[in-house]
Amino acid sequence: MKRIAIIENGPLLARYFRHFLEAEGVANETFSAWRGASFPDGGFDAYIMTGDFRNVTDGLKQYHKRELEFLSNIGKEKIYASCFSHQLIAHQHGGTVSRSKKSLLGWERASIREEHPALGDMQQFSAICMNTDEVAEPPDDARWIAESENCRYQMLAYGENILTCQAHPELMPGRNRLTINLASFLLANGPTAAYRDLRKTRAIASNSDSEEFMRGVIRWLIS
Repeated sequence: MKRIAIIENGPLLARYFRHFLEAEGVANETFSAWRGASFPDGGFDAYIMTGDFRNVTDGLKQYHKRELEFLSNIGKEKIYASCFSHQLIAHQHGGTVSRSKKSLLGWERASIREEHPALGDMQQFSAICMNTDEVAEPPDDARWIAESENCRYQMLAYGENILTCQAHPELMPGRNRLTINLASFLLANGPTAAYRDLRKTRAIASNSDSEEFMRGVIRWLIS
């Protein structure tokens, strides 16, 4: 049986990936980096790296530095990285991560610019973004896979084994509605204009997009 390790950068963030892993019959184990857990030492076919409640521009914590060391020792195993980890990998490869002019909070429709085996025949997908930082300039060795209206470098790929995404396709608008609502409310600092604007973007939210995207990613990781 294939095995995937989830590198978790914040409380409960791994759980949103387990649904898709279990649906594909993939064994998985979570390593809570944010709690000081040791990183995997072999025995896994691929890795998933979650987002974080922190920002790269605020400075890297010790566990982030350990994460960079872990990444530098990865061989040919495949990696999928989400949100903060999308930025962390860009930073590691020499790209520029900066504070966005305004926090990106809402559903985005991303357009695929370059084919990738994890995406199959997808031409676009919708997913929620919850980020303050962004990849302003991608590294020279990154391929630009997808963009969205408010996130130019929505997806990047490195070689044949690393795929990263700024948004959160693992958060399904139906299955994770309460989580999304609460997180959005807190990030928007209450019923502000930003929260009202986010609610307007829900019209493009799609459970089928989340399923297709994440199942494609999981199948790519174990292929």
